[in-house]
Amino acid sequence: QLPSDWDNTKHNVVIFTSSEDEFVSIGDMWINKLYKSQLEGIVRIASDLEASCCEAFVTVRMHPNQRRLAGGETLAIRKLQSPNVRVIPPESTVDSYALIDNASVVVTFGSTVGVESVFWNTPAVLLGPSFYQNLGAAHDAKTHEDGLDAIMKPVLGDRQMALAYGFWANTRGQPYKHFEATGFFEGIFRGEKLDVKLTIPTYQRLLYSAIKRIRIICEKVLFWL
Repeated sequence: QLPSDWDNTKHNVVIFTSSEDEFVSIGDMWINKLYKSQLEGIVRIASDLEASCCEAFVTVRMHPNQRRLAGGETLAIRKLQSPNVRVIPPESTVDSYALIDNASVVVTFGSTVGVESVFWNTPAVLLGPSFYQNLGAAHDAKTHEDGLDAIMKPVLGDRQMALAYGFWANTRGQPYKHFEATGFFEGIFRGEKLDVKLTIPTYQRLLYSAIKRIRIICEKVLFWL
């Protein structure tokens, strides 16, 4: 299913958003160096494309997980209005793979749909940190201008590296031989249930990490209020 007003004669730029709060909660290395937020990136890309390429049309496909976020940046993306921008909300039944198949280029801020697009023979531009960056599958934008140029003149990356990434994602790690996890802190080792008690130092480290992540998220939320 595609949007009813989809036009294949346009240079269709499909931007897939990510659930940004999840990335920020992982660590500082996942903070986007090109844009303060996905909203800023989308607005700048759409504005510059409108100024330089009249045939470009931007479709923003919001991540399904963003349906649980009611305000802030998520609400701002929902309300984006521009002659060359269409926003598909997270609850929409429009098919992401139909968008990939019909896109001139797929743009992501780190979502794995970027490397999936390369597998489906659609060029992809990566505008943020990701597990598949530097593989040569998606174009890793070094600057806004670099990303914009790649969006306007897309080139399909190395599909073999997209396959390599898929293989890694499917097989990484080694299965346990003697341990079976039954929860985050529980498991069975050689038939014996382990009752793990958190030590004070471990609890303090977890608490410190949680407070740090909450502070980062709150700062980003306050920035958009």
